Amino acid sequence: MARLRTHACSNKNSNNIRSMNGDLSKLKKRGLQVVGEVVKDFLIGNKRVGIDPMPYQEADLELVLFDEEATRNLARAFASELLPGDVYYLKGSVGVGKSVFSREFIRAVYDEDDLTVTSPTFNLVNVYDDLVDETPIHHYDLYRVDTLEEMIRLNLMYTLPNVVSLIEWPDKIDKREAPEERIELHFFSLTPEEYREYAGEDERIKFSMNQSDDSDPYEDNRPRIVKIYGIGQQFKERLLRVAEDFKTKVDK
Repeated sequence: MARLRTHACSNKNSNNIRSMNGDLSKLKKRGLQVVGEVVKDFLIGNKRVGIDPMPYQEADLELVLFDEEATRNLARAFASELLPGDVYYLKGSVGVGKSVFSREFIRAVYDEDDLTVTSPTFNLVNVYDDLVDETPIHHYDLYRVDTLEEMIRLNLMYTLPNVVSLIEWPDKIDKREAPEERIELHFFSLTPEEYREYAGEDERIKFSMNQSDDSDPYEDNRPRIVKIYGIGQQFKERLLRVAEDFKTKVDK
């Protein structure tokens, strides 16, 4: 699949999507401390070669999201297509955009911009199953899962094939329950230096820390880069459609 690397900004005066120059060397250096842990996961069998993305594997789709609205547009693009068994792994540090993506994904499915979407941090999962014509959505936050018993109670092996799943902190899932086909979104916040590298001299794109009215106070509002992997052929094909949908939303 051809790699799409784009800038995205939703500012009404600067709606654009254009080719991104530069590389991810700074992001790679910042991630070196976690590579050892990732490699260890493959060695001990927590991750599977040929299924789980390898460290620094080239993403199928790579986007720079210059503001929160761009993250929302991405969620809306994915939410336009729902099938039982769709699983989204949402990865990244605290406050990097996982909850923004999940909240907007669910609102887009319900077609309600003001729908209250709470974090499942303490419940572990929030269920949205009251739409007659849509597949139920299960929104998981596994950050606080500490024991195997807690994971067993979630019954993922049975549940995941029958619903659309948004899973924050998916590394807590045992490899025996992990779906072999899924979409993974890896979010990173850009530092000011990285931002300037990607934005270049385009003064229309501003580095903004402004929050919208419903922003999580713990949310990191710096511009983000998201690397997206389609695990399984059906999801690689879907990413092509999502990329086109996302471009249309950003260009409006």
